[in-house]
Amino acid sequence: MIIAIVGPTASKKSSLAIKIAKKFSAVIVNFDAYQMYRELTIGVNRPTEEEMNIAPHYFIANRSFLDGNNIASFQKEGRELLDKLINEKKNIILVGGSGLYLRALLYDYSFLDIDTSKVNLKQFDDMDDEQLHSYLKKIDSNSAEKIHPHNRRRVLRAIAIYLASGRSKSDIEKEQKHDLVYNCFIVGLNPPRQELYTRIEKRTDWMFDNGLLLEAQSLMNEFPNDYFKIDALGYEEAFLYLKNKISLKEAKEMMNKKTKNYAKRQITFFKHQFDVNWCETIEQAERLIEEKYQ
Repeated sequence: MIIAIVGPTASKKSSLAIKIAKKFSAVIVNFDAYQMYRELTIGVNRPTEEEMNIAPHYFIANRSFLDGNNIASFQKEGRELLDKLINEKKNIILVGGSGLYLRALLYDYSFLDIDTSKVNLKQFDDMDDEQLHSYLKKIDSNSAEKIHPHNRRRVLRAIAIYLASGRSKSDIEKEQKHDLVYNCFIVGLNPPRQELYTRIEKRTDWMFDNGLLLEAQSLMNEFPNDYFKIDALGYEEAFLYLKNKISLKEAKEMMNKKTKNYAKRQITFFKHQFDVNWCETIEQAERLIEEKYQ
């Protein structure tokens, strides 16, 4: 069996994955892009060693943030892993919040082969992230909706595709056929909105109280020329606080606001892109999975 667990951040996807993996002696394959970065722990809510001892985990802390997010590589490596696990008759739990990674893994999704090497992207160097994202919104509103404003690399990639081809990235992708490659049962956790927001606020407090600032300071010390490239939620706010640009209260407020907005985008993406069996609680999701596989 292959089960994918999706949902917004702070919906307790990882907790459900651990429970199901234990019950069905399954392995867990992560598709959260930021949990793949070995340098990030507290801010990405990486599973603990104790949790990872309950079931084998894959694609956790397996690459550096200096390498950036590479969905094409993940698709190739992920499918090789899934094929191997299927041949070994393993039960598989896919879990994460990066919807594009899951889409690339499960569907016959071809990456755009467009030569953008001649596009002059230096013309955008003076634009900040918000200005750059606004420019993308004008030429490709659909892609802008899916790409976070602070993910500068992906924003520039979408702009480069438009400038190189004269067509938007989203229009080109619409022409592709996306057939399902693996038979997968998709379960989504979507708690009531206010409950989710309360969890997000409590988790923000927990992260700041349990090492996020120390982790951010360590990253600034170890990667003085590159730390700012980390666009995972919470790190920018931690960096700004450590540089005395904002107060601790402002850092937490900024993180909460960004995280809540991100959660809304995640829910929208999963609802539009996948056939999800939605549940409000872990208990509901457990019952649903047990009814299907027992």
